[in-house]
Amino acid sequence: MRAVLAGAITVVAVIAALARGASAAAIAPALTPTAPPAPSPVLTLTGVAVGLPGATVTYDYAWPGHTCATTDTVTLVWDDGARTVITNSPIVTALSCEATLTGRVPGNASPGAHFPTASVQTRANSGARASSAFTVVGPPTATPTAAPTATPTPTPTPSPTPTPTPAPTPTDTPAPTDTPTGAATPTSTTTPRAADVLPLTPTSGGTSGPGGMAVAGVVVVLLVAVAVGANVLLRRRRERLRGQDPFEFLR
Repeated sequence: MRAVLAGAITVVAVIAALARGASAAAIAPALTPTAPPAPSPVLTLTGVAVGLPGATVTYDYAWPGHTCATTDTVTLVWDDGARTVITNSPIVTALSCEATLTGRVPGNASPGAHFPTASVQTRANSGARASSAFTVVGPPTATPTAAPTATPTPTPTPSPTPTPTPAPTPTDTPAPTDTPTGAATPTSTTTPRAADVLPLTPTSGGTSGPGGMAVAGVVVVLLVAVAVGANVLLRRRRERLRGQDPFEFLR
């Protein structure tokens, strides 16, 4: 559009000059077309657009309208403060100064979008800034590994102290006890003599009666008791004399 407008202005100027009687020699330079300016260099990202520090990047460089020697070199520079050179590649196509640039992202590159630049060495105005960014991502954060929990050493359970079994206490076996055989009770063979029995005589009064009978009965009982007592004493005396009966205390 600008070229058409410029051409129209030029024609109008020429017509006006001719109307004023200008010579053709003066008008000729105005009719000479002006050459358009050469296109600027272009740097295009053709590889991956995201990566870690140290990742590989690939760009295509071209400078349309210019011709370079095949011995020329194109330099790719990272956009950090140190202007780190990523790679130097030779010209592939002399026409338009085309070259393919492959290099690695600096290891200390900061995360974020980056726009490297490229230029032909020894050629002024050949610098080009990347048209699209390469995004650097930070390394993944390492998940801390939990320290293994030490397994406590089990405390041995003390074994119970065995309780000694008490020895049985010997029991004294009692000696067999002889069962005493009861000694035969001696039967008294003593018969009261006739002299030991008082005759029932009448009282001095010559007559018997109830009072005399009572006295006689008492006398008889006393005589029998004396005889029995004497018999018992005699028997015991005999037993003491023997002294052989160990079981007398049981009686």
